[in-house]
Amino acid sequence: MAPTQNGTIDVALNSTLNVTPVWANGGALVLNGGFLVGGNVTNSATARIAGFGTASNTVVNFGILTATNGTLNLVNAPLQNGTANIAALGTLNVMQAWNNAGTVNMFNGTLIGGNISNNASRLIAGSGTINPNVYNGGQILANDPSRVLTLNNSLVNLVGGVVAANTGNLVINGTFTNAGTLKHDS
Repeated sequence: MAPTQNGTIDVALNSTLNVTPVWANGGALVLNGGFLVGGNVTNSATARIAGFGTASNTVVNFGILTATNGTLNLVNAPLQNGTANIAALGTLNVMQAWNNAGTVNMFNGTLIGGNISNNASRLIAGSGTINPNVYNGGQILANDPSRVLTLNNSLVNLVGGVVAANTGNLVINGTFTNAGTLKHDS
């Protein structure tokens, strides 16, 4: 049986947390410049992983994953079924192509790394900068009235996908291919 941690773990600068079997985080896992290695970690629905540092194992996210105060590097593509928050002083670097099957909240942070597939009925919202190519089957929503959501590479809005700027501003610096819906509500 895989171990579950239900308290708080703080992985300090240049420290390493190595859990070799697959395991579950049911509490708070805080990376403060440290390294998470070993077996896959499942972030439970009520749990959170937050901070900056590097996870070289696969993160299965059903809870909240927050990049803040620096760069949070995910070496392997996460199984993103929960909420990913990217704070104003945070960068989320997913090094491989990945699928969003949950919600990505951009709080004026930066998303870099591998291409993103935003699955049907899923959401990327807020303000900040997204550098990878995005394949959208869900919804991309610029909804911060005082800031801009900027996509610096290609955006492919698939059939059923919605790209909207209802109270915010959206800038697409790459190629925009649209087979879905483009909306601007003022």
